[in-house]
Amino acid sequence: MKNQHLAATTLAFDTRWLFLLCPLLIPVLGTAAPESPRLMAAHTQVVRLPSGDLADVHAPIVSPRLNRYFEDAFPLVILLQGARVDKSRYAQFGQRLAARGYVVVIPNHEQVIPGFGLALFTEVGVVSHVLDRMRLADEDPSSRLFQIVDTERLGLVGHSFGGGIAINAAAGICERPFACQDSFERPDALKAIVVYGGNRPDFEGDTSGVAVALLQGTLDGVADPEKAEQTLPLLQPPHALIHVTGANHYGICNEDDPEADASTPTLDQQRGLDQIVGWTSLWLESHLTPSPGQH
Repeated sequence: MKNQHLAATTLAFDTRWLFLLCPLLIPVLGTAAPESPRLMAAHTQVVRLPSGDLADVHAPIVSPRLNRYFEDAFPLVILLQGARVDKSRYAQFGQRLAARGYVVVIPNHEQVIPGFGLALFTEVGVVSHVLDRMRLADEDPSSRLFQIVDTERLGLVGHSFGGGIAINAAAGICERPFACQDSFERPDALKAIVVYGGNRPDFEGDTSGVAVALLQGTLDGVADPEKAEQTLPLLQPPHALIHVTGANHYGICNEDDPEADASTPTLDQQRGLDQIVGWTSLWLESHLTPSPGQH
Protein backbone atom coordinates (compact mmCIF):
# COMPACT_ATOMS: atom_id res chain seq x y z
CA MET A 1 0.00 0.00 0.00
CA LYS A 2 1.43 3.35 -0.97
CA ASN A 3 2.21 5.97 1.64
CA GLN A 4 -0.37 8.63 2.20
CA HIS A 5 1.21 12.06 2.06
CA LEU A 6 0.38 14.75 4.59
CA ALA A 7 0.08 18.45 3.92
CA ALA A 8 1.61 20.81 6.45
CA THR A 9 -0.67 23.28 8.15
CA THR A 10 0.62 26.83 7.85
CA LEU A 11 0.04 28.79 11.04
CA ALA A 12 -0.07 32.53 11.27
CA PHE A 13 2.92 33.97 13.11
CA ASP A 14 2.14 34.61 16.76
CA THR A 15 4.26 37.24 18.51
CA ARG A 16 4.12 35.23 21.75
CA TRP A 17 6.70 32.86 20.28
CA LEU A 18 9.29 35.64 20.26
CA PHE A 19 9.68 34.94 23.98
CA LEU A 20 10.45 31.28 23.41
CA LEU A 21 12.24 30.93 20.09
CA CYS A 22 15.50 29.14 20.74
CA PRO A 23 16.57 27.25 17.60
CA LEU A 24 20.03 26.28 18.85
CA LEU A 25 18.87 24.21 21.80
CA ILE A 26 17.37 21.29 19.87
CA PRO A 27 19.49 20.21 16.88
CA VAL A 28 17.55 19.16 13.79
CA LEU A 29 19.62 16.32 12.36
CA GLY A 30 17.23 14.81 9.86
CA THR A 31 16.35 16.33 6.50
CA ALA A 32 13.68 13.89 5.35
CA ALA A 33 11.19 14.77 8.09
CA PRO A 34 8.90 17.80 8.11
CA GLU A 35 10.50 20.65 10.01
CA SER A 36 8.79 22.64 12.75
CA PRO A 37 8.41 26.42 12.33
CA ARG A 38 9.49 26.92 15.93
CA LEU A 39 11.73 25.19 18.44
CA MET A 40 11.69 25.97 22.15
CA ALA A 41 13.68 25.09 25.21
CA ALA A 42 11.94 22.32 27.17
CA HIS A 43 12.14 21.06 30.72
CA THR A 44 11.36 17.69 32.30
CA GLN A 45 9.71 16.92 35.62
CA VAL A 46 8.32 13.79 37.26
CA VAL A 47 4.73 13.74 38.56
CA ARG A 48 2.62 11.15 40.30
CA LEU A 49 -0.73 10.30 38.72
CA PRO A 50 -3.93 9.69 40.73
CA SER A 51 -3.34 5.95 40.17
CA GLY A 52 0.05 6.18 41.87
CA ASP A 53 1.94 5.76 38.58
CA LEU A 54 4.94 7.99 37.98
CA ALA A 55 5.11 9.95 34.73
CA ASP A 56 7.74 12.09 33.02
CA VAL A 57 6.41 15.43 31.80
CA HIS A 58 8.27 17.25 29.03
CA ALA A 59 7.04 20.80 28.39
CA PRO A 60 8.15 24.10 26.88
CA ILE A 61 9.80 26.45 29.35
CA VAL A 62 7.65 29.48 30.08
CA SER A 63 8.55 32.05 32.72
CA PRO A 64 5.75 32.19 35.34
CA ARG A 65 5.31 35.92 34.69
CA LEU A 66 4.48 35.11 31.05
CA ASN A 67 2.01 32.28 31.65
CA ARG A 68 -1.01 34.47 31.01
CA TYR A 69 0.28 35.17 27.49
CA PHE A 70 0.44 31.43 26.79
CA GLU A 71 -2.95 30.36 28.11
CA ASP A 72 -3.87 27.00 26.53
CA ALA A 73 -0.97 27.40 24.10
CA PHE A 74 0.32 23.82 24.29
CA PRO A 75 -1.83 20.75 23.51
CA LEU A 76 -1.51 17.72 25.78
CA VAL A 77 0.11 14.58 24.33
CA ILE A 78 0.25 11.26 26.19
CA LEU A 79 2.78 8.65 25.11
CA LEU A 80 1.65 5.09 25.86
CA GLN A 81 4.72 2.89 26.31
CA GLY A 82 5.52 -0.34 24.58
CA ALA A 83 5.44 -3.55 26.62
CA ARG A 84 8.28 -3.59 29.18
CA VAL A 85 9.73 -0.34 27.81
CA ASP A 86 10.52 2.14 30.59
CA LYS A 87 9.39 5.75 30.19
CA SER A 88 13.00 6.94 30.36
CA ARG A 89 13.69 5.32 26.98
CA TYR A 90 11.38 7.87 25.32
CA ALA A 91 13.09 10.91 26.88
CA GLN A 92 14.55 12.23 23.62
CA PHE A 93 11.26 11.82 21.80
CA GLY A 94 9.46 13.65 24.61
CA GLN A 95 11.97 16.51 24.69
CA ARG A 96 11.95 16.98 20.93
CA LEU A 97 8.18 16.94 20.67
CA ALA A 98 7.83 19.33 23.62
CA ALA A 99 10.24 21.69 21.85
CA ARG A 100 7.70 21.90 19.04
CA GLY A 101 4.98 23.19 21.35
CA TYR A 102 3.38 20.29 23.25
CA VAL A 103 3.13 19.12 26.85
CA VAL A 104 4.20 15.47 26.58
CA VAL A 105 3.39 13.07 29.42
CA ILE A 106 5.02 9.61 29.46
CA PRO A 107 3.70 7.37 32.27
CA ASN A 108 5.04 4.09 33.61
CA HIS A 109 2.20 1.68 34.29
CA GLU A 110 2.79 -1.77 35.76
CA GLN A 111 0.41 -4.69 36.00
CA VAL A 112 0.66 -8.42 36.56
CA ILE A 113 0.69 -10.28 33.24
CA PRO A 114 0.74 -14.10 33.06
CA GLY A 115 4.17 -15.21 31.92
CA PHE A 116 5.77 -11.85 32.76
CA GLY A 117 4.74 -11.19 36.35
CA LEU A 118 4.67 -7.53 37.41
CA ALA A 119 5.77 -5.68 34.31
CA LEU A 120 5.35 -2.44 32.36
CA PHE A 121 2.16 -2.88 30.32
CA THR A 122 0.01 0.20 29.77
CA GLU A 123 -3.82 0.28 29.56
CA VAL A 124 -6.49 2.77 28.45
CA GLY A 125 -7.20 3.97 31.99
CA VAL A 126 -3.80 5.64 31.98
CA VAL A 127 -5.25 8.24 29.58
CA SER A 128 -7.90 9.24 32.12
CA HIS A 129 -5.37 9.36 34.96
CA VAL A 130 -3.07 11.68 33.01
CA LEU A 131 -5.95 13.96 32.03
CA ASP A 132 -7.04 14.27 35.66
CA ARG A 133 -3.50 15.08 36.79
CA MET A 134 -2.89 17.65 34.04
CA ARG A 135 -6.18 19.41 34.77
CA LEU A 136 -5.00 19.87 38.35
CA ALA A 137 -1.63 21.20 37.15
CA ASP A 138 -3.36 23.60 34.76
CA GLU A 139 -5.29 25.11 37.69
CA ASP A 140 -2.41 25.18 40.19
CA PRO A 141 -0.57 28.55 40.34
CA SER A 142 2.48 26.80 41.80
CA SER A 143 2.76 24.41 38.83
CA ARG A 144 5.08 25.06 35.91
CA LEU A 145 2.15 24.06 33.70
CA PHE A 146 -0.24 26.62 35.20
CA GLN A 147 -2.56 27.94 32.46
CA ILE A 148 -0.35 26.81 29.57
CA VAL A 149 -1.42 23.17 29.01
CA ASP A 150 -4.56 22.75 26.94
CA THR A 151 -6.37 19.69 28.27
CA GLU A 152 -9.16 20.21 25.73
CA ARG A 153 -6.76 19.35 22.87
CA LEU A 154 -5.46 15.84 23.45
CA GLY A 155 -3.31 13.60 21.29
CA LEU A 156 -1.96 10.11 21.96
CA VAL A 157 1.25 8.52 20.77
CA GLY A 158 1.47 4.76 21.18
CA HIS A 159 4.50 2.53 20.71
CA SER A 160 4.08 -1.17 19.96
CA PHE A 161 1.67 -2.59 22.59
CA GLY A 162 0.90 1.00 23.54
CA GLY A 163 -0.13 1.64 19.93
CA GLY A 164 -2.84 -1.00 20.20
CA ILE A 165 -3.99 0.62 23.44
CA ALA A 166 -4.07 4.03 21.71
CA ILE A 167 -6.30 2.61 18.95
CA ASN A 168 -8.61 1.16 21.61
CA ALA A 169 -8.72 4.57 23.30
CA ALA A 170 -9.66 6.22 19.99
CA ALA A 171 -12.61 3.84 19.74
CA GLY A 172 -13.56 4.06 23.43
CA ILE A 173 -12.97 0.32 23.89
CA CYS A 174 -12.39 -1.27 27.29
CA GLU A 175 -10.90 -4.75 26.84
CA ARG A 176 -10.47 -6.37 30.25
CA PRO A 177 -8.42 -7.43 32.05
CA PHE A 178 -5.08 -6.27 30.63
CA ALA A 179 -5.96 -3.51 28.16
CA CYS A 180 -8.47 -1.92 30.54
CA GLN A 181 -8.48 -2.50 34.27
CA ASP A 182 -11.61 -0.59 35.28
CA SER A 183 -13.80 1.32 32.83
CA PHE A 184 -13.09 3.79 30.05
CA GLU A 185 -14.86 6.38 27.93
CA ARG A 186 -13.11 8.22 25.13
CA PRO A 187 -12.42 11.80 26.24
CA ASP A 188 -14.07 14.47 24.09
CA ALA A 189 -10.68 16.18 23.94
CA LEU A 190 -9.06 13.26 22.07
CA LYS A 191 -8.79 14.21 18.40
CA ALA A 192 -5.66 12.51 17.06
CA ILE A 193 -3.35 9.56 17.68
CA VAL A 194 -0.03 8.44 16.22
CA VAL A 195 0.99 4.78 16.43
CA TYR A 196 4.61 3.76 15.94
CA GLY A 197 5.38 0.09 15.41
CA GLY A 198 1.87 -1.01 16.36
CA ASN A 199 -1.10 -2.52 14.57
CA ARG A 200 -4.54 -4.08 15.05
CA PRO A 201 -5.33 -6.21 11.97
CA ASP A 202 -8.24 -7.76 13.90
CA PHE A 203 -9.71 -4.38 14.92
CA GLU A 204 -13.51 -4.07 14.96
CA GLY A 205 -14.03 -0.70 16.66
CA ASP A 206 -15.03 2.74 15.41
CA THR A 207 -12.43 5.51 15.51
CA SER A 208 -14.70 8.16 13.97
CA GLY A 209 -13.79 11.61 15.24
CA VAL A 210 -10.14 10.72 15.91
CA ALA A 211 -7.48 11.07 13.21
CA VAL A 212 -5.14 8.05 13.24
CA ALA A 213 -1.65 7.90 11.74
CA LEU A 214 0.31 4.65 11.62
CA LEU A 215 4.08 5.21 11.52
CA GLN A 216 5.89 2.06 10.53
CA GLY A 217 9.61 1.37 10.28
CA THR A 218 10.34 -0.57 7.11
CA LEU A 219 12.88 -2.75 8.97
CA ASP A 220 10.68 -3.47 11.99
CA GLY A 221 11.48 -6.98 13.14
CA VAL A 222 8.81 -7.08 15.86
CA ALA A 223 5.68 -5.50 14.33
CA ASP A 224 5.23 -6.83 10.80
CA PRO A 225 4.85 -3.85 8.41
CA GLU A 226 2.20 -5.79 6.50
CA LYS A 227 0.00 -5.81 9.59
CA ALA A 228 0.03 -2.01 9.62
CA GLU A 229 -1.20 -2.09 6.02
CA GLN A 230 -3.96 -4.50 7.06
CA THR A 231 -4.93 -2.24 9.97
CA LEU A 232 -5.28 0.99 7.98
CA PRO A 233 -8.57 0.23 6.17
CA LEU A 234 -10.17 -0.82 9.48
CA LEU A 235 -9.79 2.72 10.81
CA GLN A 236 -12.18 5.53 9.96
CA PRO A 237 -10.74 8.49 8.04
CA PRO A 238 -8.85 10.68 8.34
CA HIS A 239 -6.08 8.12 8.60
CA ALA A 240 -2.63 7.60 7.13
CA LEU A 241 0.16 5.05 6.87
CA ILE A 242 3.64 6.58 6.85
CA HIS A 243 6.73 4.44 6.29
CA VAL A 244 9.98 5.41 8.01
CA THR A 245 12.57 3.92 5.68
CA GLY A 246 15.39 2.08 7.43
CA ALA A 247 13.94 2.27 10.96
CA ASN A 248 13.24 -0.75 13.14
CA HIS A 249 10.88 -1.31 16.06
CA TYR A 250 12.82 0.88 18.49
CA GLY A 251 13.28 3.89 16.22
CA ILE A 252 11.14 5.98 18.59
CA CYS A 253 13.43 5.25 21.56
CA ASN A 254 16.64 6.95 22.66
CA GLU A 255 18.65 3.95 21.50
CA ASP A 256 18.14 0.78 19.49
CA ASP A 257 17.57 -2.51 21.34
CA PRO A 258 19.28 -5.27 19.33
CA GLU A 259 18.29 -7.94 21.84
CA ALA A 260 14.58 -7.14 21.41
CA ASP A 261 14.66 -6.50 17.66
CA ALA A 262 17.33 -8.42 15.74
CA SER A 263 16.57 -6.39 12.61
CA THR A 264 19.41 -3.87 12.31
CA PRO A 265 18.26 -0.40 11.28
CA THR A 266 20.00 1.31 8.38
CA LEU A 267 18.68 4.73 9.44
CA ASP A 268 20.78 6.56 12.04
CA GLN A 269 18.91 6.54 15.36
CA GLN A 270 19.00 10.31 15.80
CA ARG A 271 17.94 11.05 12.24
CA GLY A 272 15.17 8.50 12.61
CA LEU A 273 13.98 10.13 15.82
CA ASP A 274 13.83 13.48 14.05
CA GLN A 275 11.71 11.95 11.29
CA ILE A 276 9.35 10.27 13.75
CA VAL A 277 9.00 13.43 15.83
CA GLY A 278 8.50 15.49 12.68
CA TRP A 279 5.69 13.31 11.30
CA THR A 280 4.11 13.06 14.75
CA SER A 281 4.13 16.82 15.20
CA LEU A 282 2.73 17.42 11.72
CA TRP A 283 -0.13 14.98 12.26
CA LEU A 284 -1.01 16.36 15.68
CA GLU A 285 -0.72 19.97 14.56
CA SER A 286 -3.03 19.26 11.64
CA HIS A 287 -5.75 17.82 13.87
CA LEU A 288 -5.30 19.62 17.20
CA THR A 289 -5.14 23.19 15.89
CA PRO A 290 -8.15 25.06 17.34
CA SER A 291 -10.83 26.29 14.97
CA PRO A 292 -11.09 30.05 14.36
CA GLY A 293 -12.66 31.70 17.38
CA GLN A 294 -11.48 29.03 19.85
CA HIS A 295 -9.21 30.04 22.72
